[in-house]
Parts: sequence; structure tokens; C-alpha cells
Amino acid sequence: MRFAVVAVLVLSLQTSVSAQLERPPQTPLADTVAELEKQIRDALSQGVSSNDPASGSSASEAYAALFKKSGQAGIRQLQSSSIDSIALQAAWQEVALTVPEGEPAQTERPDRQKLSWFLGFLEGRTRCHAPSLWANRVLDMRAKRRDLIYVVYPRNSDDFLYHNAGLDDAHTPRDSTLKRQGGRVILRIGDDEASIPEGILEKSVDGRVRGTVTGLIHRDHCYVAVPGGFGHPFELRCLDRETGSEVWKANVWGTYWGTVAAEFRPTWISVTEQNGRVVVFGAAPAGIFVEAFAMKDGENLFRFSSRY
Repeated sequence: MRFAVVAVLVLSLQTSVSAQLERPPQTPLADTVAELEKQIRDALSQGVSSNDPASGSSASEAYAALFKKSGQAGIRQLQSSSIDSIALQAAWQEVALTVPEGEPAQTERPDRQKLSWFLGFLEGRTRCHAPSLWANRVLDMRAKRRDLIYVVYPRNSDDFLYHNAGLDDAHTPRDSTLKRQGGRVILRIGDDEASIPEGILEKSVDGRVRGTVTGLIHRDHCYVAVPGGFGHPFELRCLDRETGSEVWKANVWGTYWGTVAAEFRPTWISVTEQNGRVVVFGAAPAGIFVEAFAMKDGENLFRFSSRY
């Protein structure tokens, strides 16, 4: 049953990807490698709405043009780029190149050694430690073709899915719960608690809290994300830990910007604090992503997605 669901989802994603590739680019693409690098840097720093699909699609088109102009030798050189986002994407391109060109007769696996190398590259380049659950999903990725490398979603896996948070129909990671207390919503992570505004939570038409909520409690602040499904964009909020008031809000682009006509699958994310940055690791049937933000103001520091 699990693989039947994945097959339907991949077919849906494949159709959507084809439609995205056939449409004209969002903006005219630059003509040189240096100009394309600048175009990508500018695109990744945009403060667009999390509901705007143009962001990831524009970056994807620019990266495709950049790698085509650079060639395989140039892709290796790009891994030393001063821009973390470009270096990471160039490293991932080496993973993609292990998948046969064209559409194979059956699902392929990207080279596992190359996937392991990519994890090491990511951790070394960004000075981040990848959560083990996320890293395991990366090592088990499959490919329909080079531009469609996806996560096999473990439908009944206790080490990957969210659990019931204790508040209406909401779900959280297994170390977290939600509750109402004194007219406030309290997010508890391990032994720490923080107040969060109920207005940022997803609700059903009858007013019940639903969806997934993932957070990080860090000294005076709490970082909260309410991701949707399939890897779509969402917002990361920094809140005052005591009052729940918003300090800043940032857009996480995720890894998918199209529509899906398949069974809903939530985006699994881990919000971490590493070296003075908030680093969000995400995995969904559509692929993987990692994005980092400055703790003080939410400025984006780098973005990576297996779908750029």
C-alpha cells in the first residue's frame, strides 16, 4: 500500500514538474556563469510570500542554466563558491548525475556513496549537524529521473511521523505537545514551555486546531513553524518566549511549488539552533531541503532544495 501511494504521488509530481519545465521562465535568464550566480543570489534573498510559487521555480530555472553553462568541471568549481547556497546545489548536482539520463524503465536509486558524500559536504560547508532522521531519509531517496529525486515516505514509521499533540487535531514531533492554558496555547518541548499565538495555527472550518506544528525553544525566544504538505513553502516565526509576541517572520521555500492531486502527506521538519543560526531541515515526498536564518532578525543565510 505504501509504495502504491508513493507511485501515485510521484506520477502527480512528474506531471507538475513537466508543466513547470514547459512554461517560460519567470524572468529572463542571464547569459554568463557570473551573471547567473548573481541572479541566483538575488533570487534566493527575495522576501516573497510563502504562498508565492515563483520563488523556488525561478531559482530552479537559473540553477539549470548555470549547471548547463558550467559543465561537469565547472560544477566542481562551483562547490567552492563563496555563496553557500550555490556550493550546496552544485554538490547535489553530483548526486543527480548518478541517475541515468532520460527516464528509466524503473525507479532508480541515486548512488548511495554519493548521497553519503553530499551529507558530509553539507555538514562541513555549513558547519551544521544533520538530524539523523533527516539524514536517513536522504540516504534512502529514489529517482524517477535526474530532476525528480524523491523521498520514500515511511507511512507507519514511529521514528519519522508526528504524533497527536494533545490539542484538537494538531500533530507535533514526538518530543513536543500543545495545550490550552489560561486562554493561551502552550508549546512544550521536552522540559521547556513557551506561549504561542493560536492565530498562527492551522484550523479546520469548525475551528479545531489541525496540521503539524514544529518548534524550538531557545532562551528568551521560541521558533515555530506550521508546515503544510508535500514540501510546499511555509513561514518560520520567532516569538517572545514569555508573551508569544512575534519578533520576526521568515519564509521557508521548501522543496515543491506546484499542485498535487494525491493523498496528503505532511512535510517533516526539524528546527535546530546551530552556531547562532536557526537551521530548518525538511523532508517530504517531493524531496529534501535545508534553510538557515539569522537568529536576531530572520535574514536568510542559505537555501538548499533537491528540487532547485
